[in-house]
Amino acid sequence: MKRRNRYLVAIPLIALLIVLATVSIRWGLASLDLWRAAEILEQLEQSSLALESKEALLLRGFKHVSNAQAMGGGHADAFNRQGRLLYWQAMNLAEDWGQRNQLLDQAAEQYREALKVRPGWPYFWANLAVAKAERGIFDGEFRKAIRRTVETGPWEPRVQLQLIQVDFIEQQRLDRRSRQYIEQMLGNALQTQPLKVFDLASDLEQLARLCTMNEASVLASQCRTAGYALPVSSPS
Repeated sequence: MKRRNRYLVAIPLIALLIVLATVSIRWGLASLDLWRAAEILEQLEQSSLALESKEALLLRGFKHVSNAQAMGGGHADAFNRQGRLLYWQAMNLAEDWGQRNQLLDQAAEQYREALKVRPGWPYFWANLAVAKAERGIFDGEFRKAIRRTVETGPWEPRVQLQLIQVDFIEQQRLDRRSRQYIEQMLGNALQTQPLKVFDLASDLEQLARLCTMNEASVLASQCRTAGYALPVSSPS
């Protein structure tokens, strides 16, 4: 091959390698910002920092997500992180019900965007269901979010507890089918993380309900200690 022809082949290949390297670097930086945003979320959800420190952390979290979106485009995790930050802000820093509801609506919209990119991800469906429950909206989208969470992540520990908490808090505001889906999750959770279910029921004053379920036999000792007795099965 003549030298000129070799150049004609090599130049496009070099250009392609430069483009691929640039994209890889941008995605790497975006992933780093998303990881930092996740760390901040964990600190916000678990720490007892002063209010001013939490506000500063929240702003840093939003900045990291903004950087990730600028570098990586419409990444599903970026939408989800933004939604979770907005949800935390609504539940912890909102000055009134109007601001709280506005932030919850914004969080729900971010979860919808995440689901457009990754529609089979149970965490996004669960987050959407929780945001709508806190907003007091139990419409068709809420019912779909409950159903899809159970269909896509029936054994995911975090989403199990999210849906169980929705049921423990909302109870009669849920439609019958949604409650059936959540009861399936509750049965699964009692197999894999019964003590966390017990703690959640205790925190939300739902032990009387939990300890009357046949599926809660694994918690017999804990229920008795708390002053509740499991139902006696009828002889067959």
